[in-house]
Amino acid sequence: MNLPQSNWRTSAFPLTLACAALLGTGCSRDPVGDVVEITKTRTITQYEPARAAGATDDERFGFSRPVPPPPPGMAQHAAAPFRWKVIDGWTAQEGSQMRVANFSFGPNGEGECYLSLLPGSAGGVLANLNRWRAQMGQEPMAEEDLASLGTTKLLGADAPMLDVTGPFKGMGETEAKPDYRMLGALLGAPEFTLFVKMTGPANIVAENEEKFREFCASVEITSSRGGGQ
Repeated sequence: MNLPQSNWRTSAFPLTLACAALLGTGCSRDPVGDVVEITKTRTITQYEPARAAGATDDERFGFSRPVPPPPPGMAQHAAAPFRWKVIDGWTAQEGSQMRVANFSFGPNGEGECYLSLLPGSAGGVLANLNRWRAQMGQEPMAEEDLASLGTTKLLGADAPMLDVTGPFKGMGETEAKPDYRMLGALLGAPEFTLFVKMTGPANIVAENEEKFREFCASVEITSSRGGGQ
């Protein structure tokens, strides 16, 4: 899946590991002039030049400048280079290492929606969609079934969107919650996998479906190196 070149390829990601690993071999000469082949390899990241003695983590990852406040109507993560539209009726909750943004909605906060970022392919699109289907008590999809899925905009690209209704059992839960609905959009790139996932009682998710799409479409990558895009 191709993403807009001007957005994500030039941004820094404090929540990912290295965006690319450059492995190489070389050769050098020993003091007496014989050629010695170097066979060992190591990972080099885009942050390698900043790894000077005594450098702070912020300096190593290029985030030594304060992040400017988001535009009106937008919110952003304190460290990760993502911002998004503030959705009416959603309540921001404390995030976690995996949840860049985390929200609850519904009369009693029964529904939840969150944005997650994982390094690399995170197992691939199909594996993640089938993991979500399993949480809803559904059989796995086949590769050819991906073409039948709908899409929603995420980072300016068409992301596959899962829409499943059934008994929901989240991670660590022993009993499934009946009559739940899940919406999930997943965008895979070589350096990272980004997804937005919503779960809740089916009627409450139905009331927030358009807000889910609105949120997905609003997600942007912004640089904290002294300004936005």
